[in-house]
Amino acid sequence: MMQARSAIAVLIVSALWAVPASAGDPMVVVQEQRAEEDLSPWRVRLLSSGEEPLWENGDRVRLLLPPEDSGEALDRFYEFLDRSPFELRKIWVDKVFKGEAVALPMRPQTVDDLLQELLADPGGLAILPADAFASGVPDGLKVLSVGGKRAGDVGYALAAGL
Repeated sequence: MMQARSAIAVLIVSALWAVPASAGDPMVVVQEQRAEEDLSPWRVRLLSSGEEPLWENGDRVRLLLPPEDSGEALDRFYEFLDRSPFELRKIWVDKVFKGEAVALPMRPQTVDDLLQELLADPGGLAILPADAFASGVPDGLKVLSVGGKRAGDVGYALAAGL
């Protein structure tokens, strides 16, 4: 009886963990020249909330959020951070006021505008829906893995509910 319960528990946990990420999952995008290829989920949280304001090479982090019409990706990103949009903005306003950050996170009107801003800023850290690059990642940019996984991988840290 105990073995049966244990087996059922293992199956339930395995099934929950195996839920694949969807095209609406957020992905982390930076300039291609950045040395980073993979960030831990914790580091994504620190960089995104301004707690770690500099990249390892000294470039200031500038958070670029997807446009309002990005749907699930933006919601999942806030869920991953465990913060509301208001809370994240308040954190950044406080950092700018204290001189710990130079600008609030930017939310361009379109994905194309966001990509142009990212290409112009070596410290940029963009959050985009996984389906933003249907025709491939634009030249000069790269998608970072988070915790060794990418959007669409089983167990991806930025996927909903993980």
